[in-house]
Amino acid sequence: MSSLRGALWGLFAAAVALSAVMVALVVTSDHEDAKAAAAILGPFIGLSFAGTGVFAWLRRPHNRFGALMTGVGFAWFVAGLTEANDPFLFTVGAYLGPLYLVLVAHMLLAFPDGRLESTAQRVLVTVGYLTVLLVGLPFFLLGGRIDDPANAPDNAFAIVDQPDSAQVFMTLSQLIAGALIAWLVVLLVRKRQDASPPQRRAMAPVLALPEGDVGGMRLPLLRETRMPAVVAEIGPADLVVIHNEQLARAVVHALAAWVQEPIPAPSTTIPHRQVPSATRCATPCAKSG
Repeated sequence: MSSLRGALWGLFAAAVALSAVMVALVVTSDHEDAKAAAAILGPFIGLSFAGTGVFAWLRRPHNRFGALMTGVGFAWFVAGLTEANDPFLFTVGAYLGPLYLVLVAHMLLAFPDGRLESTAQRVLVTVGYLTVLLVGLPFFLLGGRIDDPANAPDNAFAIVDQPDSAQVFMTLSQLIAGALIAWLVVLLVRKRQDASPPQRRAMAPVLALPEGDVGGMRLPLLRETRMPAVVAEIGPADLVVIHNEQLARAVVHALAAWVQEPIPAPSTTIPHRQVPSATRCATPCAKSG
C-alpha cells in the first residue's frame, strides 16, 4: 500500500508539472488568442481530473475508475501540446488530442467500478482508440493541413504532400466518431435503464449544498483539438475538498445526463440554471454535433 501511495503521489506531481508546462506553452504561444483563459482553465481542468482520479485510486485501489479519471487528466495535458510553437510538439498534440474524449466515453461507460460490462461497450471503446491512433494517422503522414489558426506550426509528421488524400482519412475519422457518439448515447441510456435503484442513486449528485446560480460556457481553449469547457459552481471549497470522491461521481452523472440530452450550443454562453453552488470547477465535454 505504501508503494502504491508513493506511485500515486508521483503521478500527481507529474500532473502538477504538466500543468506548469501547459501554462508556459500558452504564455509563449504564437497562435493562442485567449491566453489568459487558456492559461487558467486549461491546467485547472487537467489537474481537476488527475487530482480527483489519484485520490479515488488511492481510496479504492481495486476500482479502476480512479485510474480512468487520472488518464483523462493526462490526456488533456497531451492535447495541450497544441499550444506549442514547436512543429513536432504541436503535431503530437493534434494527433493525440482526441484521446481525452475517448477516455471520457470509457469513463462514463465503466462507471462506477471502472470496468466495461458488455461486449458492446468494449467494442465501442476499442474502436474509439483505434480510430484516433490508426485511422487518423494517415491524415498526418499524407501531409494533412493542421496550420489553423494563423501562425500555427506545420504538420511535422508529413512524409508526402497529398492534402486531398489526407482529407479522406480525416473525413472517415469524423464519420466513425459520429457513429460512435450515437452508439455511446444508446449504451448510456441502456446502462441507466438496467441499473438497480441503488445504482441509480449512486449516479446522482450527493452533495447537500446551498443552491445558487451557475453558468456554462463553450470556450475553445486548445484550438486545434477544439476542446470546449463547461464551468459550474459546485459548492464551498471546504466541502468540495472533503467530498471530492462524491463530487467525481456527480461529475460523471452530469456528463451522462449531458450525453443523453445535450443542450444546443449557443454562440457564447449557456443559460444559467439552479444547481448546487459556490466553488468553480471545469470539465471537458464532447462537442455536440
